[in-house]
Amino acid sequence: MPTNPAWLPYQKLRMYDLPSSSIEQANQTVGGLQMGVMPGLGHCWAVMENYLYLWDYTVHNPDWIGYEENPHPITAVNLIKPKSWVFVKETTHLIVVATSDTMLLLGVSTQTTQTGAKTVALYNTSMWIHTKGLNQEEGWFRGKCARICHTKTSYEFMPPPVKAVASLFGSNQKRLLPLVLDDTRDLLYTLSDTSEIKVWLVKEQVKLGLFRALSSLLQNLGHFTGPTDRLYGRDVRIIDLSVITATEGAMRGYNYSAGAQNPPSSMQVLHVRFPPKDPNAAPQQQQQQSGSTAMTQYSGPQQG
Repeated sequence: MPTNPAWLPYQKLRMYDLPSSSIEQANQTVGGLQMGVMPGLGHCWAVMENYLYLWDYTVHNPDWIGYEENPHPITAVNLIKPKSWVFVKETTHLIVVATSDTMLLLGVSTQTTQTGAKTVALYNTSMWIHTKGLNQEEGWFRGKCARICHTKTSYEFMPPPVKAVASLFGSNQKRLLPLVLDDTRDLLYTLSDTSEIKVWLVKEQVKLGLFRALSSLLQNLGHFTGPTDRLYGRDVRIIDLSVITATEGAMRGYNYSAGAQNPPSSMQVLHVRFPPKDPNAAPQQQQQQSGSTAMTQYSGPQQG
Protein backbone atom coordinates (compact mmCIF):
# COMPACT_ATOMS: atom_id res chain seq x y z
CA MET A 1 0.00 0.00 0.00
CA PRO A 2 1.33 3.49 -0.78
CA THR A 3 2.52 5.46 2.25
CA ASN A 4 2.08 8.87 0.57
CA PRO A 5 -1.03 10.27 -1.18
CA ALA A 6 1.18 11.31 -4.08
CA TRP A 7 1.79 7.64 -4.90
CA LEU A 8 -1.86 6.61 -4.95
CA PRO A 9 -2.94 4.99 -8.23
CA TYR A 10 -5.01 7.05 -10.66
CA GLN A 11 -7.48 6.14 -13.37
CA LYS A 12 -7.31 7.73 -16.80
CA LEU A 13 -10.79 9.03 -17.58
CA ARG A 14 -10.36 10.85 -20.89
CA MET A 15 -7.72 11.96 -23.39
CA TYR A 16 -7.67 15.20 -25.36
CA ASP A 17 -5.81 15.42 -28.66
CA LEU A 18 -3.68 18.40 -29.57
CA PRO A 19 -5.21 20.62 -32.28
CA SER A 20 -3.75 20.04 -35.71
CA SER A 21 -3.01 23.77 -36.01
CA SER A 22 -0.76 23.63 -32.92
CA ILE A 23 1.21 20.73 -34.38
CA GLU A 24 1.68 22.59 -37.66
CA GLN A 25 2.82 25.72 -35.85
CA ALA A 26 5.21 23.72 -33.66
CA ASN A 27 6.81 22.12 -36.71
CA GLN A 28 7.65 25.60 -38.01
CA THR A 29 9.19 26.72 -34.72
CA VAL A 30 12.95 27.06 -34.88
CA GLY A 31 13.58 27.86 -31.21
CA GLY A 32 12.30 26.28 -28.03
CA LEU A 33 8.81 24.87 -27.56
CA GLN A 34 7.04 24.73 -24.18
CA MET A 35 3.54 23.50 -23.35
CA GLY A 36 1.38 23.21 -20.26
CA VAL A 37 -2.12 23.24 -18.80
CA MET A 38 -3.91 26.01 -16.87
CA PRO A 39 -6.68 24.18 -14.96
CA GLY A 40 -8.01 27.45 -13.56
CA LEU A 41 -8.92 28.53 -17.09
CA GLY A 42 -9.60 25.12 -18.62
CA HIS A 43 -7.06 25.96 -21.32
CA CYS A 44 -3.74 24.69 -22.57
CA TRP A 45 -0.87 27.00 -23.35
CA ALA A 46 2.07 26.76 -25.72
CA VAL A 47 5.15 28.94 -26.06
CA MET A 48 6.80 29.01 -29.45
CA GLU A 49 9.88 31.21 -29.32
CA ASN A 50 8.48 34.66 -28.37
CA TYR A 51 4.79 33.85 -28.95
CA LEU A 52 2.23 32.65 -26.40
CA TYR A 53 -0.94 30.76 -27.44
CA LEU A 54 -3.95 29.50 -25.44
CA TRP A 55 -6.79 27.17 -26.47
CA ASP A 56 -9.68 25.29 -24.87
CA TYR A 57 -8.55 21.66 -24.83
CA THR A 58 -12.12 20.36 -24.27
CA VAL A 59 -13.34 21.70 -27.62
CA HIS A 60 -12.72 20.01 -30.96
CA ASN A 61 -10.75 22.25 -33.35
CA PRO A 62 -10.70 25.22 -30.93
CA ASP A 63 -9.83 28.83 -31.68
CA TRP A 64 -6.41 30.09 -30.67
CA ILE A 65 -5.83 33.07 -28.41
CA GLY A 66 -2.40 34.52 -28.98
CA TYR A 67 -0.04 37.10 -27.52
CA GLU A 68 2.44 38.00 -30.26
CA GLU A 69 3.60 41.48 -29.20
CA ASN A 70 6.62 40.23 -27.26
CA PRO A 71 10.02 40.71 -29.01
CA HIS A 72 12.07 38.50 -26.66
CA PRO A 73 12.12 34.69 -26.26
CA ILE A 74 9.73 33.51 -23.54
CA THR A 75 11.35 31.42 -20.81
CA ALA A 76 8.47 30.79 -18.37
CA VAL A 77 4.68 31.21 -18.04
CA ASN A 78 2.50 31.02 -14.93
CA LEU A 79 -1.17 31.69 -14.08
CA ILE A 80 -1.95 33.59 -10.86
CA LYS A 81 -4.94 35.18 -9.13
CA PRO A 82 -4.75 38.97 -8.61
CA LYS A 83 -5.80 40.84 -5.52
CA SER A 84 -9.37 41.98 -5.78
CA TRP A 85 -8.63 45.70 -5.36
CA VAL A 86 -5.81 46.02 -7.92
CA PHE A 87 -7.59 45.38 -11.23
CA VAL A 88 -11.17 45.70 -12.46
CA LYS A 89 -13.49 42.86 -11.49
CA GLU A 90 -13.55 41.51 -15.06
CA THR A 91 -9.87 40.60 -14.71
CA THR A 92 -10.15 37.22 -13.01
CA HIS A 93 -6.58 36.00 -13.58
CA LEU A 94 -3.12 37.20 -14.54
CA ILE A 95 -0.55 35.46 -16.70
CA VAL A 96 3.06 36.13 -15.74
CA VAL A 97 5.28 35.96 -18.81
CA ALA A 98 9.04 35.87 -18.19
CA THR A 99 11.42 36.53 -21.08
CA SER A 100 15.16 36.82 -21.45
CA ASP A 101 14.91 40.58 -20.87
CA THR A 102 11.62 41.46 -19.12
CA MET A 103 8.83 40.07 -16.97
CA LEU A 104 5.31 41.24 -17.81
CA LEU A 105 1.69 40.75 -16.74
CA LEU A 106 -1.23 39.89 -19.02
CA GLY A 107 -4.77 40.42 -17.78
CA VAL A 108 -7.25 37.57 -18.33
CA SER A 109 -11.03 37.86 -18.41
CA THR A 110 -13.26 34.80 -18.68
CA GLN A 111 -16.89 34.28 -19.62
CA THR A 112 -18.97 31.10 -19.53
CA THR A 113 -21.12 30.33 -22.56
CA GLN A 114 -24.54 28.64 -22.53
CA THR A 115 -22.88 25.30 -23.28
CA GLY A 116 -20.66 25.61 -20.22
CA ALA A 117 -17.46 26.36 -22.13
CA LYS A 118 -15.14 29.21 -21.09
CA THR A 119 -14.08 32.00 -23.40
CA VAL A 120 -10.84 33.78 -22.57
CA ALA A 121 -9.59 37.24 -23.57
CA LEU A 122 -6.09 38.62 -22.96
CA TYR A 123 -5.27 42.26 -22.13
CA ASN A 124 -1.93 44.01 -22.04
CA THR A 125 -1.64 45.68 -18.61
CA SER A 126 1.52 47.61 -19.61
CA MET A 127 3.02 46.42 -16.32
CA TRP A 128 6.52 45.02 -16.74
CA ILE A 129 9.98 45.11 -15.21
CA HIS A 130 13.49 44.36 -16.38
CA THR A 131 14.84 41.02 -15.20
CA LYS A 132 18.38 42.40 -15.05
CA GLY A 133 20.02 45.19 -13.11
CA LEU A 134 18.83 47.03 -10.03
CA ASN A 135 15.19 47.29 -9.14
CA GLN A 136 13.43 50.67 -9.36
CA GLU A 137 10.26 51.13 -7.40
CA GLU A 138 7.11 53.04 -8.26
CA GLY A 139 7.49 56.81 -8.41
CA TRP A 140 6.72 59.92 -10.44
CA PHE A 141 9.38 59.13 -13.04
CA ARG A 142 9.66 55.36 -12.59
CA GLY A 143 7.79 52.23 -13.57
CA LYS A 144 4.34 51.03 -12.53
CA CYS A 145 5.53 47.88 -10.74
CA ALA A 146 8.57 46.37 -9.07
CA ARG A 147 9.83 42.94 -8.12
CA ILE A 148 10.33 41.70 -4.58
CA CYS A 149 12.32 38.57 -3.78
CA HIS A 150 11.21 36.92 -0.54
CA THR A 151 14.11 34.46 -0.34
CA LYS A 152 17.13 36.74 -0.91
CA THR A 153 18.13 40.30 -0.19
CA SER A 154 18.45 42.93 -2.90
CA TYR A 155 22.23 42.86 -2.39
CA GLU A 156 22.42 39.37 -3.93
CA PHE A 157 21.10 40.66 -7.27
CA MET A 158 23.48 43.61 -7.57
CA PRO A 159 26.21 43.44 -10.23
CA PRO A 160 29.83 43.17 -9.05
CA PRO A 161 30.64 46.89 -9.56
CA VAL A 162 27.78 47.90 -7.27
CA LYS A 163 28.85 45.35 -4.67
CA ALA A 164 32.28 46.91 -4.80
CA VAL A 165 30.72 50.21 -3.75
CA ALA A 166 28.85 48.59 -0.87
CA SER A 167 32.00 46.83 0.29
CA LEU A 168 33.58 50.20 0.99
CA PHE A 169 31.16 50.59 3.90
CA GLY A 170 32.16 48.06 6.51
CA SER A 171 30.06 46.91 9.44
CA ASN A 172 31.88 49.35 11.73
CA GLN A 173 31.34 52.30 9.39
CA LYS A 174 28.34 54.18 8.05
CA ARG A 175 25.33 52.14 7.01
CA LEU A 176 23.88 52.55 3.53
CA LEU A 177 20.15 53.20 3.24
CA PRO A 178 19.04 53.24 -0.43
CA LEU A 179 21.06 52.58 -3.60
CA VAL A 180 19.48 54.51 -6.47
CA LEU A 181 20.62 53.98 -10.05
CA ASP A 182 20.28 56.59 -12.79
CA ASP A 183 20.86 54.50 -15.91
CA THR A 184 20.28 57.53 -18.18
CA ARG A 185 23.49 59.10 -16.86
CA ASP A 186 25.34 55.97 -15.63
CA LEU A 187 25.39 57.34 -12.07
CA LEU A 188 24.75 55.58 -8.77
CA TYR A 189 23.55 57.49 -5.71
CA THR A 190 24.12 56.21 -2.18
CA LEU A 191 22.73 57.59 1.07
CA SER A 192 24.18 56.75 4.46
CA ASP A 193 22.45 56.80 7.82
CA THR A 194 24.36 60.02 8.62
CA SER A 195 22.62 61.89 5.75
CA GLU A 196 25.62 61.83 3.44
CA ILE A 197 25.00 61.58 -0.31
CA LYS A 198 27.63 60.12 -2.63
CA VAL A 199 27.52 60.04 -6.43
CA TRP A 200 29.38 57.16 -8.09
CA LEU A 201 30.39 56.85 -11.73
CA VAL A 202 29.51 53.35 -12.97
CA LYS A 203 30.13 53.52 -16.71
CA GLU A 204 33.29 51.41 -17.10
CA GLN A 205 34.65 51.25 -13.58
CA VAL A 206 33.24 52.31 -10.23
CA LYS A 207 34.72 55.49 -8.77
CA LEU A 208 33.48 58.23 -6.51
CA GLY A 209 32.41 61.36 -8.36
CA LEU A 210 30.91 63.61 -5.70
CA PHE A 211 30.20 63.70 -1.97
CA ARG A 212 27.97 66.01 0.03
CA ALA A 213 26.74 65.93 3.61
CA LEU A 214 23.42 67.42 4.73
CA SER A 215 25.21 70.18 6.64
CA SER A 216 27.00 71.21 3.45
CA LEU A 217 23.77 71.30 1.45
CA LEU A 218 22.07 73.51 4.07
CA GLN A 219 24.81 76.17 3.98
CA ASN A 220 23.47 77.72 0.77
CA LEU A 221 19.79 77.90 1.74
CA GLY A 222 19.84 81.24 3.48
CA HIS A 223 18.90 83.18 0.34
CA PHE A 224 15.43 81.59 -0.02
CA THR A 225 14.49 80.16 3.38
CA GLY A 226 14.66 81.53 6.91
CA PRO A 227 15.79 79.80 10.09
CA THR A 228 13.46 76.92 10.83
CA ASP A 229 13.81 73.76 12.85
CA ARG A 230 12.27 71.82 9.97
CA LEU A 231 15.59 72.17 8.14
CA TYR A 232 18.15 73.11 10.77
CA GLY A 233 16.82 71.09 13.68
CA ARG A 234 19.05 68.62 15.44
CA ASP A 235 16.87 65.63 14.41
CA VAL A 236 16.62 66.55 10.70
CA ARG A 237 18.04 63.90 8.39
CA ILE A 238 17.67 62.62 4.83
CA ILE A 239 15.64 59.42 4.66
CA ASP A 240 15.31 58.68 0.94
CA LEU A 241 16.48 59.56 -2.57
CA SER A 242 14.53 59.64 -5.83
CA VAL A 243 16.29 60.15 -9.14
CA ILE A 244 14.92 62.39 -11.89
CA THR A 245 16.16 60.94 -15.18
CA ALA A 246 17.90 62.96 -17.89
CA THR A 247 14.77 62.87 -20.05
CA GLU A 248 12.67 64.43 -17.27
CA GLY A 249 15.16 66.76 -15.59
CA ALA A 250 15.99 70.33 -16.51
CA MET A 251 19.59 71.40 -17.15
CA ARG A 252 21.13 74.48 -15.57
CA GLY A 253 23.96 76.61 -16.87
CA TYR A 254 25.09 76.22 -20.46
CA ASN A 255 23.12 73.07 -21.33
CA TYR A 256 25.62 71.00 -19.37
CA SER A 257 24.38 67.50 -18.64
CA ALA A 258 26.27 65.55 -15.98
CA GLY A 259 27.02 61.87 -16.42
CA ALA A 260 29.76 59.27 -16.29
CA GLN A 261 31.49 60.93 -19.25
CA ASN A 262 31.02 64.40 -17.72
CA PRO A 263 31.25 63.81 -13.95
CA PRO A 264 29.16 66.17 -11.79
CA SER A 265 31.19 68.77 -9.95
CA SER A 266 28.56 70.32 -7.66
CA MET A 267 25.43 69.45 -5.72
CA GLN A 268 23.02 72.09 -4.47
CA VAL A 269 19.45 72.46 -3.27
CA LEU A 270 17.14 74.01 -5.87
CA HIS A 271 13.79 73.84 -4.09
CA VAL A 272 12.37 73.18 -0.62
CA ARG A 273 8.73 72.41 0.05
CA PHE A 274 7.47 72.50 3.62
CA PRO A 275 4.40 70.72 4.99
CA PRO A 276 1.08 72.63 4.94
CA LYS A 277 0.57 75.14 7.72
CA ASP A 278 -1.52 74.18 10.71
CA PRO A 279 -4.51 76.60 10.81
CA ASN A 280 -4.92 76.00 14.55
CA ALA A 281 -1.31 76.73 15.42
CA ALA A 282 -0.27 79.81 17.40
CA PRO A 283 1.36 82.73 15.48
CA GLN A 284 4.80 81.82 16.80
CA GLN A 285 4.35 78.24 15.63
CA GLN A 286 3.15 79.50 12.22
CA GLN A 287 6.39 81.44 11.91
CA GLN A 288 8.45 78.33 12.67
CA GLN A 289 6.50 76.22 10.21
CA SER A 290 6.75 78.66 7.31
CA GLY A 291 10.45 79.31 7.83
CA SER A 292 10.01 83.03 7.01
CA THR A 293 10.45 86.19 9.07
CA ALA A 294 7.23 87.63 10.57
CA MET A 295 6.29 91.12 9.29
CA THR A 296 4.32 93.75 11.34
CA GLN A 297 2.74 96.99 10.15
CA TYR A 298 4.72 100.16 10.90
CA SER A 299 2.76 102.61 13.08
CA GLY A 300 5.26 105.43 13.42
CA PRO A 301 7.81 106.21 16.16
CA GLN A 302 6.94 105.09 19.65
CA GLN A 303 6.61 107.67 22.44
CA GLY A 304 8.47 107.31 25.69
